[in-house]
Amino acid sequence: MLEKGTDYSLTYDPGRKKPGTYHVTISLTGRYKGSKKLTFTICQNTGKTKKAGKWIYETKKDKNGNQKKVKKAYRFNNGRYPVGATKIGKTWYYFKGQKGKLDRSKKDCHLAESGSRQFAVASDGRLKSGWQVIDKKLYCFDGKYHSAICGETKDKIRLTESGEAAPSMEATVKISAITLLETITDRDASKSTQLKAVYSYMITRSHFQYSTAKYPDLSNAKWTHSTACDMMTTHSGNCYSFAAMFAAMAHEIGYQDVKVYCGRVHGSRDGAGDGFTRHAVTVIDGRYYDTEAHFAGWDRGIYGLSAYPLTFKQVKK
Repeated sequence: MLEKGTDYSLTYDPGRKKPGTYHVTISLTGRYKGSKKLTFTICQNTGKTKKAGKWIYETKKDKNGNQKKVKKAYRFNNGRYPVGATKIGKTWYYFKGQKGKLDRSKKDCHLAESGSRQFAVASDGRLKSGWQVIDKKLYCFDGKYHSAICGETKDKIRLTESGEAAPSMEATVKISAITLLETITDRDASKSTQLKAVYSYMITRSHFQYSTAKYPDLSNAKWTHSTACDMMTTHSGNCYSFAAMFAAMAHEIGYQDVKVYCGRVHGSRDGAGDGFTRHAVTVIDGRYYDTEAHFAGWDRGIYGLSAYPLTFKQVKK
C-alpha cells in the first residue's frame, strides 16, 4: 500500500473550501515516478437529507372518532418508490414493495424481513431501534439500517443467528422490564416520567404480594439480577426484591448510575437486640428511592431524596 508523504504527494487548487470545481495533482515520489491531475466538485449543501419526493396521505379515524391525515406511501420525484428500510429526512421507515406503501399495522410493533435482515416496525411504519420485545421474543435492532443484530453478544445477552435472544436470566429481566414499561407508560416520555410511572406501579398493593422468605445471597455478584428476575416473574418478594426490581427498571429506562444499598433500619422483623432489621433501598444518581417502604405502609414518599430520611445502617452497596 502506498503511503502519503513517502510514495506520493497531493497538490490542490486554492480556495477549495467553497463550492466549485477544483483540481488535485497526484505526484509519485521515491521509488515511483509520474503524476496525474484529477478534477473534483464541491457541491452546495442544501440541508436536505432525503431524496426529493413527497408523501401520499389518506384520511383515517383516530380512537376518538376524529378524522386525521396519516402517511400512506412515499414517491420520489423521479417516479420511483422506496422499498424496505429507507431513510426519509432523519427518520427510518419500512416500505412494502407496492408503490411505496408504508408498512403500517394495528400492532404497536411487528417484525418485517427483507432479504437476510429483520426489522422492528412501529404501527405508523417507522423503524424502531434498540431492544424490542416482539411476540414475547427479545431482539436488538442496533444493526445496519436499524436491523436486528444476529450471532453476537450485547449487554451480556447472546443473540442467536436468527436474531432472537437466547434464554438467560438477563434476557428474562429485560423482556419483563420492556413489557411492563410499554404497559404502564409512554416509552417516548422523559426518563423521569417513566421512572415515576414505575414507582407508582410498584407501590400499588394489588400488583405484588409481600414475602418475608425471599432473602438473597448477598455474596453472589448477580444477586440483584436474580432477585429482580424472581420479583418480575412471581410478583412477590420483600425489600430486596422491590429494590432490585426498581433498579432493573431504572436501567432499562436509561439511567446509568443505579445501585442497591443494603443495610438495617429500625424494625423488629429480625428480632435483633439492637432494634434494627435488614433492609434494601435503590439509589439512582445519588438519590434514594424506597418502593417497599411505601408498599408496606411503614413510610411513604421516599422518592428521589438526596438523603435517606430514616436511620440507615449501611452494610453493603
